[in-house]
Amino acid sequence: GNALNDKGDVEAAIDSFKKALKIKPDYAGAYNNMGNAFKDKGDLEAAIDSYKQALKIKPDSADAYYNMGNVLNDKGDLEAAINSFEKALKIKPDFADAYNNMGLALNYKDDLKAAIDSYEKALKIKPDFADAYNNMGNALNDKGDVEAAIDSFKQALKIKPDFADAYNNMGNALNNKGDLEAAIDCYKQALKIKPDYAEVHRHLTSITKYEERTPHVVQMQNLYQDKSLTEEQRCHLSFALAKVFEDLNDLEKSFSYLVIGNTLRKNQLDYNIKKDIKLFSQLKNIYLKLQNLVPQTLEVSNGPKPIFILGMARSGTSLVEQIISSHSMVTGAGELNYVAKFGAEYAELRRSSVE
Repeated sequence: GNALNDKGDVEAAIDSFKKALKIKPDYAGAYNNMGNAFKDKGDLEAAIDSYKQALKIKPDSADAYYNMGNVLNDKGDLEAAINSFEKALKIKPDFADAYNNMGLALNYKDDLKAAIDSYEKALKIKPDFADAYNNMGNALNDKGDVEAAIDSFKQALKIKPDFADAYNNMGNALNNKGDLEAAIDCYKQALKIKPDYAEVHRHLTSITKYEERTPHVVQMQNLYQDKSLTEEQRCHLSFALAKVFEDLNDLEKSFSYLVIGNTLRKNQLDYNIKKDIKLFSQLKNIYLKLQNLVPQTLEVSNGPKPIFILGMARSGTSLVEQIISSHSMVTGAGELNYVAKFGAEYAELRRSSVE
């Protein structure tokens, strides 16, 4: 079963694990490995069920808790994923991979401080853990500590010089810093290692001005013809080529790539208006209760004060921020996620104090 799964024959692997379990129903390892096969198949619920069966037989299986945490993370159930990683670490405190992947879940949860702490624990156990340095770099970049992020990516590349993801992520950090030339160099290094890295092609086009069809444009067009591309890869390339042909003033071709890119992106988002209808219905129902939870604040006469710019999407709020922050006594903070982060628990009725 493991050999078949490694080969990519997932269905045959699952069938083999099932045969093993018919012979030995209390085979925890077979349930755990079958869960991995279901994960590779994309059947996350079946994977979780398999890991649960493994844990019924062997409650001290750190691997089963770790694997279940990965699937829960993929599923978007971040709290359950973190809980599963914590259980794995209670059983196996030196489980560097569990610390690293728990860091990812915490990062997705926007708990950047805890995520960085988790990566640091992984690195104490395994100092040559390139993935942990790369992931910590992303968390530091999200936190706004760009210089520390760049240092972390450099550490990852010292350990693993052919780490295309680290070059891409360092390019993003340098881009945020405004060092476009260095960012371009990083993206080019990533593409030397992994020429079909569609996301990097898009990042590179976003900070490059095209005045003629360069070898890079030809490379992207050739790659675009590859029938083995995933939808996500084709989406990135569509937006990259749309930018190129906009620069070249071939607006008809640019628009055709935009249409394809937007269609693919819509498929990936899997948006359903019913979710928003439910959310706004909850907001209406809970509005009066929320009024009672508004904290009482004291007027502060000294020190900086926040200016909130509110509006619908695409209504010009970013432009208003730029105008206001051009004043010497105002600093723009960008689009902050605090309301979404802390308000969602109330809006989705996940706080018992509201109910």
